[in-house]
Amino acid sequence: KNEFFSLAVAHRYEVSKDKRDSFKNTIKIHKVCADFFQKTTDTKRKAEELPYHLYEIASKTSRSRSDFPKACANLRRCLLDLEIFRTMCKNDPFELHKYWNIAEDANVVSVLLKSLQKEEEKLLKSWEG
Repeated sequence: KNEFFSLAVAHRYEVSKDKRDSFKNTIKIHKVCADFFQKTTDTKRKAEELPYHLYEIASKTSRSRSDFPKACANLRRCLLDLEIFRTMCKNDPFELHKYWNIAEDANVVSVLLKSLQKEEEKLLKSWEG
């Protein structure tokens, strides 16, 4: 989404220009960006950027590699974050659907309902004191 940010990451981690375009380094750049946005407290920015970078990692990882399931699990976990989910539903539901497709979660509704129930339980506990 933000090429300047990717270039800054590439420069910071000394990824040379000719290697920057290589597949492996592309994934590395997305991992650095995902780590950054995972830690940010700016929920709007996190909702815009984190799913994108996790999607790019998953989509560029071969399905035959052992780290493909982990990449999909990270993307699923991100999409189940209620703030991210709500933001994506509001801003770009088609992109959200595209991300779910690569995360390969056939039972999206069930997983989402479980996530909502957990949030509800947290709210009830916080109200109880």
